[in-house]
Amino acid sequence: MSYQYLKNNVLLGVFGVTSFCFITTHVAVVLCINGNSMEPTLLDGDRVLVAKWDRPVRFDGRQSSRYNPTRGDIVVLRSPQKPKERLVKRILGFEGDVIRTRPSVDKTETVRINPGQMWIEGDNSRGSMDSNTYGQMPINLIEGRAAFILYPWGRFGRLQNRPPPNTRFVRKGRNYD
Repeated sequence: MSYQYLKNNVLLGVFGVTSFCFITTHVAVVLCINGNSMEPTLLDGDRVLVAKWDRPVRFDGRQSSRYNPTRGDIVVLRSPQKPKERLVKRILGFEGDVIRTRPSVDKTETVRINPGQMWIEGDNSRGSMDSNTYGQMPINLIEGRAAFILYPWGRFGRLQNRPPPNTRFVRKGRNYD
């Protein structure tokens, strides 16, 4: 084995690993859906492309215009309780919005969303740990927007932004859409 051959393969390997790390950190990643909290939109075992370029970037506490999340976006975010776990949920509201929480056994409350926060919920209200469990979530927990279902092939396609039902809003605050 020649020195040149070895050198080329090492450089190719370093380039490949570096490219992979850059892409999965800043561009996109494939995520396997685990659970039923987003049914019927996303099913257990679906593989989705998460667009990491669609992630809010904050400078000096202000959100950049690189990505402006909108009501109805399906986002991937770090769990506030277990930061190594990822949640896949739909955004329902932003700062200034007054939202009715999901009805529980005995009551429904209204919540005013604070600055820098959002309200997220799963499409399957019975099987979702979301803002009704955790409360308001910081926008900077967003890691990316779920953009496409890649697998299974029969479900391949772009994920649609579906606005939340207006019956949940008492009053919309800042206009993110």
